[in-house]
Amino acid sequence: MLKPACTFVLIACTVLSSAIGVNAQEGARLSATTHKALSKIHRLIDVQKNPQALAELQALMPTVASNAYEAAVVQQTLGYVYNNLGQQKQAAEAFKQALRQNALPSDVVHQLHYNLVQLLIASNAYEEGLAYLDRWLSREPSPGVEGLKLAAAAYYQAKQCKKAIPYLKQLLVQREKPEHQWQQVLLACYYESSQYLEAARLLEQIVGHDPHEKRDWRQLAAAYQQAGEDMRALAALTLAYEQGLLDSQTTMELVQMYSYLQMPYKGAQLLAAEVEAGRIKETQATLQTLANAWILAHEKEKAARVLERMGRLGGSASAYFSLGQLLFQMERWDQAVKALDSALSAGFTKVGAARLLQGIAFYHAGERQNSIKTLELARQDKAHRGEAEWWIQRITQESADLSG
Repeated sequence: MLKPACTFVLIACTVLSSAIGVNAQEGARLSATTHKALSKIHRLIDVQKNPQALAELQALMPTVASNAYEAAVVQQTLGYVYNNLGQQKQAAEAFKQALRQNALPSDVVHQLHYNLVQLLIASNAYEEGLAYLDRWLSREPSPGVEGLKLAAAAYYQAKQCKKAIPYLKQLLVQREKPEHQWQQVLLACYYESSQYLEAARLLEQIVGHDPHEKRDWRQLAAAYQQAGEDMRALAALTLAYEQGLLDSQTTMELVQMYSYLQMPYKGAQLLAAEVEAGRIKETQATLQTLANAWILAHEKEKAARVLERMGRLGGSASAYFSLGQLLFQMERWDQAVKALDSALSAGFTKVGAARLLQGIAFYHAGERQNSIKTLELARQDKAHRGEAEWWIQRITQESADLSG
C-alpha cells in the first residue's frame, strides 16, 4: 500500500513570548527567574544548540516543579527540544506532561494536541495519536489545508482508510491542481475500502490532468474491472492503446479482454498487427493467444495458419495437434492426418487421442486400411478404446458390405 508523503513538522515554539501574560485559568505568570532562564534556553534553540538547551531545561525542571504553569511551560519547551533532536517519543511524553499540569491557555493546549498527533503517529502510537486527533478536531471543525493533511495522514497510517477518505476529499477539493501524492493516498484508501468505482472516478481525474502516465491508465482499467464495469475498462485500455501508452504485456491483456467480452475478432486483428510491427515478440504463447482469438472469431483458416507457424517455429507437439483438430473440423482430411503425424513425431503425449482422430481422418479420406491400422493403435489406450472399437467395427462392416 502507498505511504503518504507527509512530513511531521512541529510549529515553532511561541509560548515564551506570550508566557509573561496571565494564564486564563489560574492568573499565573512566569517568575522573572524562570523567564530569564527560558529566554536563555530559547536563544540556544534559535542557534540550534539543542543539546545545551536540553541540559539547561533538565536543570531548570526541579526549580519549577511546585508551580504548575511554569512546569507546563518548561515541559512544553522540553518537547520542542526533544523534537529538534529527533527524539519523538521523548518529545511526545514531554508534551503530555505539559498538558497534565492543566495550567496552559486553551489555545496552547489546542496546539499541543495538534503536535502530539504528529509525534504519536510518526512513532506508530496510532491509538493514542488518534485520541488526541479527535480532541483537536472537536475544536477545529473546519481545519485548513495543513490540518486536513494531518487528519488524512493520521487515519491513513493508522489503517483507518474510511475515516481518512473525507479529509482527503476535502483536501483535494481545496486545490485548483490537486497534489498527486494525496491523490495516490486517496486512491489507496478507495482500494483498501473496496470502493472501486470511486477509485475509477478519481483515476479519470488523474489521467485527465496527465494523460501520458501509462500506469494510471492501467490502474483505471483495473479499477473498472474490479467495479464490474468491464466495458469501461475495455474503453480505457483501448484509448490508452490508441495513444501508444500500453506496453506489450498490457496490450496482451487488452487482446484477452476483447475475447472475454466476445469481441475476439478485434483482439485478433490488434494482436496480429502488433506482431507484424514487431512491437510484440512472436513467441509460442503469443501465437497461441492469436490462434485462440481467431478460433473464437470463427476464422479457422487464419487460426490454422498461426498454428502451422507455431509448429514450424518451435516444433510444438501441442500446436500440431491443435492444427490437426482444426483441420479435422474443416474436413481437410489429408492435411489433418499430416498435422497429427507431426504432433506424434514431435512427442505429443496423448497418443491415443491423436491416433483416434487420425484414424477417423484416414477413414474420411477413403484410406480404410490405414484407418483400421491407426485405430488399432488408438485402441491400446484405455481412454479411447471404446470409441476406437466402434469405428473399427463400423469400417469393417462397411468394407464387408461393399465386398458382398
